[in-house]
Amino acid sequence: MPGDSIGRTGDQAQARGARLYVLIDGQLGEQPRATRLRATTIMSRSVAAGLNRMMRTTLELTAATAEQRGIALDYSAIPVSYPYHGALDFSAATVRPLFQYAYECARSGRLWTAFRPDAGRVAGAQVGLDGPTAHCPADDAFIARFAGRQR
Repeated sequence: MPGDSIGRTGDQAQARGARLYVLIDGQLGEQPRATRLRATTIMSRSVAAGLNRMMRTTLELTAATAEQRGIALDYSAIPVSYPYHGALDFSAATVRPLFQYAYECARSGRLWTAFRPDAGRVAGAQVGLDGPTAHCPADDAFIARFAGRQR
């Protein structure tokens, strides 16, 4: 997406004031945890860490490109505090609560995080979604801190 996709027509004036929404279908990080001393486990964690880093870098490049063109960027990801089972678990028992969680966060106006100078401020914890650990993306400290890194 960086470079090419935003403002391909060359009409920069038309893009000014536009808003770009990026929905990340995963988490931008993971909870620290011990890794078993086995080659496959270490390799799996290394690949996951590398893919996470690439996703964050792509988001930063997209935000920089949008900013150059005067486009506001809002994004959302699954917070690390959410009990996410991975991108390949499509069971209804996993997907239904995730969709309900996203719906409740969107309904309360706390799904999106702005990639702007004031994005570093984090609102209070989400109440009523599986206790105090299930914050909405806009309430997640890591996601907000990441948004503030752009400046």
